[in-house]
Amino acid sequence: MTAAPARLLVLAVAAVALWLGWREFWFLCDDAYIEFRYVSNAHAGLGYVWNPPPWRPVEGYTSLSWIALLEAVWRFFGVMPPDAAPALSLGFSYVSVGLVAWMALRLGALSNSGVLATRRTAVLAAVLFATLSNRTFLAWTSSGLETALFSSIVLAWVAAAVVAEGAPLLLLSTLAGVMALTRPDGLLFVVATAAILVVRARPLGLRAVVAALPLLLPVAHVVWRLHTYGYPLPNTYYAKHVGPWPVAGVGYLASFLLEYAYWVWLGVVVVAAVTAARSLHRLAGRVGMAAAFGGLTSQALSRWIGIAAVVGHFAYYTFDIGGDHFEYRVYHYLVPLIALSFFALCDRLGWPSRRTWLTFGLMTALGLVLPWTHWAHTRTAVGHKEPGSFKFPIAKHVPLPLRPYAQAWDALQRRLLNHFIGIRHQGHRTYGWYQYARYPTRAEGAAIPLDGYPVLAASSVGYPAWAMPNVAIVDKLGLNDLVVARTAPLHTGQTDRKMAHDRAPPKGYVACFRPNVNIDAEGNVTVKPRAVPLTADDIRACEDSWMARVSGE
Repeated sequence: MTAAPARLLVLAVAAVALWLGWREFWFLCDDAYIEFRYVSNAHAGLGYVWNPPPWRPVEGYTSLSWIALLEAVWRFFGVMPPDAAPALSLGFSYVSVGLVAWMALRLGALSNSGVLATRRTAVLAAVLFATLSNRTFLAWTSSGLETALFSSIVLAWVAAAVVAEGAPLLLLSTLAGVMALTRPDGLLFVVATAAILVVRARPLGLRAVVAALPLLLPVAHVVWRLHTYGYPLPNTYYAKHVGPWPVAGVGYLASFLLEYAYWVWLGVVVVAAVTAARSLHRLAGRVGMAAAFGGLTSQALSRWIGIAAVVGHFAYYTFDIGGDHFEYRVYHYLVPLIALSFFALCDRLGWPSRRTWLTFGLMTALGLVLPWTHWAHTRTAVGHKEPGSFKFPIAKHVPLPLRPYAQAWDALQRRLLNHFIGIRHQGHRTYGWYQYARYPTRAEGAAIPLDGYPVLAASSVGYPAWAMPNVAIVDKLGLNDLVVARTAPLHTGQTDRKMAHDRAPPKGYVACFRPNVNIDAEGNVTVKPRAVPLTADDIRACEDSWMARVSGE
């Protein structure tokens, strides 16, 4: 079979595999319904607010572009967010796979020898297999969150900044601007893009100014955010960020490396880095350090800036934030990049074909054991009342020689889940089923009248917020509450914190709103009449007085 038909066959198989993986791992996590509530309120003409006026507007979502897209789909096509979000995520996942395929073939075209140049179709198949057999990649092809959208934009940016030759600067800055509207951490790529513009557009003139215009998107977004919500960052940042948490991040990373055997890739990175450092040292000894670096072309500098942006994003989440509440969500786009960079590094090192394929085969095969053993024994699990309670040690289920390896992973998973870090997608899926049974359907919940300002206080607010659109909800974890997000955290130490669960309402705050909505075990809703009606003035007075307290005014 010639190259073109073989590659088309590989892409066709990959397309089917992606759809099958999406179907198997399909889930909607509770936090997705938080964003759906903002979409619902906007669709009703109230704007992107959590509770409608007289409540203060609060930005408890993290992706303006995602909720705007969901609102547009609902408004123009009549498809509501719970149905639209998984389909859109699948579409963006196909975009990601297409970009990965393009980068795999492009890297081969840039190489003069080695596996990349001589086995381009095989490399394409290997990279796509490594991506589509990865549970983390498949888990985030749905979820209801903006993860698949963000990853597709990051991969497009990497393709333009690192892999392509002379990609249009306007394309690069547009991707960065949209990325910053999709996730706040996309601002890092905005800074990197500005640096690339300076490197590639010298002397700076009209061309550079036009190319930089999309970088004003996040600036405009911040101005709008300040005007609408009164704060420069989303409320979720103030609720979640207690302080740097490197101990947790190292465990999160170690679990990721063990689960997918990416420590093999990390070893190749170290060898390549040492080899490059020695080469640079020798070159600097001959021509001087300034001349050694001065010989870099603008394209080479741009590539290094692009790589630095990816490394910086990884380092921020790993060593400052401490990982993520969800199963390797912040490493999602790294999965295909690890496979791509593996072959690029081996090619750079001049490794023979046999060594490259044996090393890649070892990493890929070992990286299938832990995640798919876990999946095989948990895919039909039901009934977990808390996502973090979903713990399943797998050491006894793997072959005897691998049990010490699996035991190390089990220990990391247990420690992480105790801190609500890296919660498996099955935990969120089974918790979703628990929530569906616990609360009314949206049709039932929408029948609750808005009159009298019904109020529910809850910790897990996602699904009830969507199911009961007319009920004002006090978020006791603070993601959607200004006061709770600015209350002193319950836990501040490296060993006692719980990811995104370190805030609680100050004493007396929730009672100020006199919650009167109750849900029984069968999902029946009762709205208890108040002896003294709650008024708009009461709501504003409660918010103003408590904001003054927590702000120290």
